[in-house]
Amino acid sequence: MTIPARRVQAYEATLVTLSPEHIERMHALAIAVGWSHRAEDLTQLLSLGEGVLAIDAIGRAIGSAMWFRMGTDMASIGMVMTVPPLQASGVGRWLTETALDALGDRKIRLVATRPAYHLDYSLGFRPVATVARYQGHLTPGTVCLPPPEGVTIRALMPADIAALVSFDAHANGGSRRLKLEGIVSVSRGMVAERGGTLVGFGLCRAYGRGRFIGPLEACDETVAAALLSALIATEPEGFLRVDLLHAEEMAPPARLSALTEAAGLVQAETYTLMSLRAPAPVLHSTLHGALPEAADEPVMYAVMSQSLA
Repeated sequence: MTIPARRVQAYEATLVTLSPEHIERMHALAIAVGWSHRAEDLTQLLSLGEGVLAIDAIGRAIGSAMWFRMGTDMASIGMVMTVPPLQASGVGRWLTETALDALGDRKIRLVATRPAYHLDYSLGFRPVATVARYQGHLTPGTVCLPPPEGVTIRALMPADIAALVSFDAHANGGSRRLKLEGIVSVSRGMVAERGGTLVGFGLCRAYGRGRFIGPLEACDETVAAALLSALIATEPEGFLRVDLLHAEEMAPPARLSALTEAAGLVQAETYTLMSLRAPAPVLHSTLHGALPEAADEPVMYAVMSQSLA
């Protein structure tokens, strides 16, 4: 990718295509902006997507952006970072516009932090949901909730992958097979079945300061709660994070938020899931309660990650 250099304050900056050799500098950038990604996390993200790194005249990383293609017509944007002294200099817009140019007319989603919300809105993105970050050190002895009657929860097996991809495509509004398969390969997973049919799944992997649960998807909040409970109860003591997804202006699903809080996790921050031409994922509040007869519809309860949405 060849992109013209740009003047940033008193010096010239260039964009280079992200490659494994840039992971160390990108990790230093993540630390500078206060994000918890490990070098291993960045390597995993690069294996699933593409991106650029903004470099100043003496080779320091001053910003980054990544994008992740889903199927033939959808994508997500993430890892848009700018060093604090330059966050009002237009670098973030430059990086995001570069990602948009690379993706063309695809349907795009991203998770916007509060500082980035107005920039993303000005570029055409519109809010579709809220992401609530719950995190903390696990409380020892967390009780595992029983699944609903007729539902069995067990460990994920390789033979489940095709069903997971199909289930996720319904909840997500489009296939993201490559991203999901990549996350499954580094995760411990649980699935919920009713009569031999998949009705939910959840994944947990090493990420950031400890472990990360996501995605979490199910046909019903009670199934989602049982899956989340099973994942939490089988985790060793340590730091855990899960990003619950819910409709704007509404609270996170009550069973899930109560469960995370009982396990020692607290709501630390909220973000906004935003869309540019892309459909919103299927959310808890759009089905359950309002349309109880649609209880078998796959619903997304927790995101895959802030970058992968």
